[in-house]
Amino acid sequence: MPRLWPAAMAALLLLLIGAPAVAASGTLRADQSADEIVIQQQQIQADAQAGRNGWDSISPEKKSELASKQQRIFALLEGKRSVADLYPSDQVELANALEWIKALATNAEDERQVCRRERTTGSNRTTTNCSTVGEIRRRREATKDAMRLGERLNHTSPITSEP
Repeated sequence: MPRLWPAAMAALLLLLIGAPAVAASGTLRADQSADEIVIQQQQIQADAQAGRNGWDSISPEKKSELASKQQRIFALLEGKRSVADLYPSDQVELANALEWIKALATNAEDERQVCRRERTTGSNRTTTNCSTVGEIRRRREATKDAMRLGERLNHTSPITSEP
């Protein structure tokens, strides 16, 4: 039976991928609250230790590495009010740790299995088809690429010869 991805993990993933910890450029915001990052990491830590909200699919080795990176994040941010209070080298270390955690969460999302009941064309019978989120995304991207290629081929003007 496939594991279901709770809404809480999806919301947490959006927090990780979004602006709160790391800006779109991949760098930390100087005005980012240290408390906000710590609270976010404590929630991830609690979920990973309890094996809930999707963190149950992470290997024990990765969970150990996650805990190590989070301890370093907590140490870096201890007594700080914002990211701006850190030395530039510590800001880089913090950004790298947060990016690693974001990548781990994203990978966990790609491994989640989703099953759908689908009716085969020309039949009233339904079948259950299961795929990982990563497989579904790759198929969708391949389909979009094929559609774009087809559009380009259909919109090319024919070669005409002038007398």
